[in-house]
Amino acid sequence: MTISEKGAQFICGFEGFSSKAYKDTAGIWTIGFGTTHYKNGTAVLPTDGLIKRATGIALLQAHLDKEVAPKLSTIVPGISQNEFDALCSFIYNVGMGNFMKSALLQAIQAGADAPSITLQFNKWNTAGGKVLEGLVKRRAAEANLYCNGVY
Repeated sequence: MTISEKGAQFICGFEGFSSKAYKDTAGIWTIGFGTTHYKNGTAVLPTDGLIKRATGIALLQAHLDKEVAPKLSTIVPGISQNEFDALCSFIYNVGMGNFMKSALLQAIQAGADAPSITLQFNKWNTAGGKVLEGLVKRRAAEANLYCNGVY
C-alpha cells in the first residue's frame, strides 16, 4: 500500500511548505514539506537550490513509500486506505520509533473501537512539554481520517 494523493495533500496541509532549505526545530536541514533527504538518499543541505511545491509533494511521497509504507503494512496489515493515510501522517510527524512504542499502535493491533483510538491519537498533542494547538488540530484530523475516512 502507498500513500494516496488525498493522503499526501492531507499531510502537506499540516506540514507547510518551504521552497528553500531551512533548519527545522531539531536543527536538521529540511526542504519542501519537512523532507530531510532527497529520493537518492542525499541529505538536504543549506546550499541546495529552490524546489517547487510539486517536487516537495513528490519528496514526501517518496519518503513515505520507502521508509513508512513497508513497515506499516507489516505491523498493521489489512488496513484501509484512509487508515493507512492517517497513520502515515502521524508517523511522518512523530517518527516510526515513537509510533512503534505507542499505545496507539497497541490499540489498533488489539482492534480497539473508534473512541479508544481517537483518545490515543489525541494524547500526542505536545512538543517541548507544552500542548500545541496545531498538534491538537492535527491529531483530531488524523483520528477523524482514521476512524471516519474524512480527509
